[in-house]
Amino acid sequence: MLLYQITNQCLNCSCNNVTASADAWESSVSWLPCWQQCDESTVMNYQYTLDKLLQALDVPWYLLSDLQAYCDVSVIDKFYLDMLSCVSQAMYDTVPVRKSTFTHVPGWNTYVKEKHDVAREAYINWASYGKRKIGALFENMKRSRALFKLALRYCKNHIDEMKADACADVLMDKDCCTFWNQVYKISNNKAAEHVGSIGDVSGSENVTEMWKEYFEKLYSAKTDSEHQHLFKNKSLNCTMDINDLLFTSHDITVTVGKQKMHKAAGPDGIQMEAFIYGCHRLYVYLSVLFNIFAKHGCIPSDFCHAVLLPLVKSKNGNLADVKL
Repeated sequence: MLLYQITNQCLNCSCNNVTASADAWESSVSWLPCWQQCDESTVMNYQYTLDKLLQALDVPWYLLSDLQAYCDVSVIDKFYLDMLSCVSQAMYDTVPVRKSTFTHVPGWNTYVKEKHDVAREAYINWASYGKRKIGALFENMKRSRALFKLALRYCKNHIDEMKADACADVLMDKDCCTFWNQVYKISNNKAAEHVGSIGDVSGSENVTEMWKEYFEKLYSAKTDSEHQHLFKNKSLNCTMDINDLLFTSHDITVTVGKQKMHKAAGPDGIQMEAFIYGCHRLYVYLSVLFNIFAKHGCIPSDFCHAVLLPLVKSKNGNLADVKL
């Protein structure tokens, strides 16, 4: 029964529908971990750093040993989020980063670049003094980051205006070649990044609503199907003893080793390589986490989050979803 409850929670996960923004010519820059550049010493350094961070975690061992203990969901949430925080920190502290340029923010150089530079400098200053959550450096970091995000949000909400302004500036400079190149990019002749109509549905809002309903039915436990009834019957008739460990560290190690590398990160920003190259303590803690899920029938809400990207697969508007 507990296994069925966990499955229901996973199926009722909250999904974010993401649509790619239009082409732009001014770029924003971010830094992403590049596992392809890691050598053996880098991996060992990552494992050592991760193990050291995980040692400071408060592991709720009592939830494994005492099944009658009160299961506070916030305790499980904290353990899960703290573990991800350790993985993320070790990854960014030890793994080489690569410069990733995104060309989807028109108006970056005009409205955002200066605020981005100020926010980055404020963050570096705050980080160099130990990332304390109080004091002038912390307040300056928060304020500069808020101004940067506000400017970035403004540009994203006024994409058409930003494109028109960029074309007008180039035209005023009498640079005809660049002007027509930008017009060509706006027309997007070579790509079908946005679909105006799918089937009998047309308009961006209607298409978005259609995909929302589609994914709700696809990933909802309320959908009645033969497979769900079959799974429910098997899980209810399961005779396994929940006092035993259902997931061992060896199970986690073998499963993680079968995962594919060089894939996009999910909502938590952690790539699969961070788990594949993880230390033994990470696998032990993951097995503890999964056993707590199974024994108490409870999982964190953040564990259910996913990003769904409808991708155009052909010119006739057929799409396939990709879950991160």
